[in-house]
Amino acid sequence: TAPDTYLWHFIISFPNDTLYDNTLHLFADLIAKLFCNEYQICYACHHDTDNLHFHYIVSSKSYIEENMDLNNEKMNLYLLEMSELANNFGISLIRKE
Repeated sequence: TAPDTYLWHFIISFPNDTLYDNTLHLFADLIAKLFCNEYQICYACHHDTDNLHFHYIVSSKSYIEENMDLNNEKMNLYLLEMSELANNFGISLIRKE
């Protein structure tokens, strides 16, 4: 069966005075690594705008046949992992719908 959602798009945005550095690059990579063992993911950094932010696009269909689609329930588990990872970097994530 086809998934209800084919792609997930989310943004991690930082305050206006945040400078792009290796720590943020490492953080962005680790967010992507949360997903990459099951789902295709790509991301990009926009640092030439008013505020630094990363766009992530994640396929909801796993490249591993027996894995389940990335549905709302499973995405919420990833969001919890993302929050824990952010806390390790001293970053506080605030979810906005």
